[in-house]
Amino acid sequence: LLSQAQHNQQQYLAGNSTANLLARFMMPPINMVIVGLTGGIATGKSTVSEIFRSHGLHVVDADLIARKGVMHFPELL
Repeated sequence: LLSQAQHNQQQYLAGNSTANLLARFMMPPINMVIVGLTGGIATGKSTVSEIFRSHGLHVVDADLIARKGVMHFPELL
């Protein structure tokens, strides 16, 4: 997995200087793993998220962000 991440980083850095600069901000650190947790209603997404949190992992809850956005900016609906 690490060698694949390093390979992808080299692909990002192969372009022009503006692309190189942007790529450095867009790429996660090589030792970071990003997981997308999806599923239907009542499939355990919240439970798995809590397990992740209990192990010290960062969780971004898109539903919570959307609810807060709509609460503060109802015109978004």
